[in-house]
Amino acid sequence: MKVVLVSTYEQKGGAAIACERTFQALRQSNLDVKLLIQEGNCHNPGQYAWASTALRKKTAFARFVAERLYFLPYERDSSVRFAFSPARFGVDLLRHPSVAEADIVHLHWINFGFVSLRSLARLLASGKRVVWTCHDMWAFTGGCHYPGECRGFVQHCGKCPLLKRPSSHDLSQRLWQAKSRTFAHQFPTLVSPSQWLADQARQSSLLGQCDIRTIPNPLDAEKFKPVPMRKARQQLGLPLERTLLLFGAFNVTDPRKGFAFLQDALRQMAAQGFPLPELVLFGKPAPEDSLRELPVRVHQLGVIQDSTTLTQVYSAADLMIFPTLEDNLPNVISEAMACGTPVISFQTGGVPEMIRHQQTGFLAPPQSAQGILNGIQWYLQHEDPHQIRAAARQWVIDTYHPERVARLHLDLYHTLLNR
Repeated sequence: MKVVLVSTYEQKGGAAIACERTFQALRQSNLDVKLLIQEGNCHNPGQYAWASTALRKKTAFARFVAERLYFLPYERDSSVRFAFSPARFGVDLLRHPSVAEADIVHLHWINFGFVSLRSLARLLASGKRVVWTCHDMWAFTGGCHYPGECRGFVQHCGKCPLLKRPSSHDLSQRLWQAKSRTFAHQFPTLVSPSQWLADQARQSSLLGQCDIRTIPNPLDAEKFKPVPMRKARQQLGLPLERTLLLFGAFNVTDPRKGFAFLQDALRQMAAQGFPLPELVLFGKPAPEDSLRELPVRVHQLGVIQDSTTLTQVYSAADLMIFPTLEDNLPNVISEAMACGTPVISFQTGGVPEMIRHQQTGFLAPPQSAQGILNGIQWYLQHEDPHQIRAAARQWVIDTYHPERVARLHLDLYHTLLNR
């Protein structure tokens, strides 16, 4: 059995990281598996980049730019520029040897000019078994990656709130129709890292009738494990004696990640006279001007990609605050918990499947800054915080162990090939 995983990026963003970890878990299970990305370093055996030459790298960038320019006249404003993917430009995956020889093609996050709807249709028509892990909801919407409160994907898209001129025949409706034609003769098998997103897919008009499985993203708890807090803080140059709250995302200011609610919670904390912590941020930095009015000292660590430094960052914090508004199975939650750092988040998306309320962390009501503050106070006043930290790590070991996740994938692959 030969399997190829397909992902736009190698390590850029949570979906790419989850895909690479799945690839490594499958390799450790002795499966003949390859990973095809659009562009990257490919340091590990079995990894291949489509854009392997200077010309192909320029062409890949041109496809990305062309897709953004195509969407530009349609976008509501610049804040939604990367929240909608028209999938108009892409490569023919079947031309790559790793795909041509594969028995199973396992798609992950494939947008931003890597795989177009046309190339997806060719792949589905090729007769190969196609598995698609949904790291967001794009596979079954009319173009958005997350719909927020919009439920257009349940019947048919149109009147999209991300578009400048929403109508019943807008770009989202046309893209929904194109996807409907793409899936008319052959469905992929969907994998969702969370039960929540699997339920969303089952409600969708595009892919609700296909085979949908729930398999979480793997995490190696031997790579992400606690470092003594004082040692971690010394290595990062952080205060040794202060309470440190941690927030991290690919882009700190991404509205969907909810940093604004953490800011509001800190302001409420100051107004109510609680002892103030300090705040540690990692990811694409927030503008300094936006942080000046916060009542706490802020330490921005910038983008961190290596697991060793990330482990130090998680271990240095008393608490991870991740008030995401809509998410699937965020890596930062499982990573922090593996390092023994409890997480406070909103009860939304796939997050409640990751955090056991008041046992391994705290689930606040959605979009409630007071709820985030309540979670902070719950932990800081807890009589045995070490018990919570130990329980958080054990939950990750039991739930996201790479060997367990690889076995679930192998069972799925064997089922598909035996049909």
